[in-house]
Amino acid sequence: MYAERMAVEKCCEQVNFSDAYKFRSHEMFAEARYKAITVSMDKARPLSSLPEEEEMRALKAHITSGMKKYTANSSLDRSS
Repeated sequence: MYAERMAVEKCCEQVNFSDAYKFRSHEMFAEARYKAITVSMDKARPLSSLPEEEEMRALKAHITSGMKKYTANSSLDRSS
């Protein structure tokens, strides 16, 4: 009987902790989240991280040809 009551209390305490953690986590980890975002943005900003213009043209050509291939047999005629 005592062991069951302790197990129920332990479960309730775990639920309470989980709820409190979810409610306060944004406050507890605000500085770490800010640091992670700023580091990520700093890494994304250099021009060296941008794709080459020729690579973008090749990608655009690939997408355009795929769209033409898949839409060649379709029709916008709604009367049929």
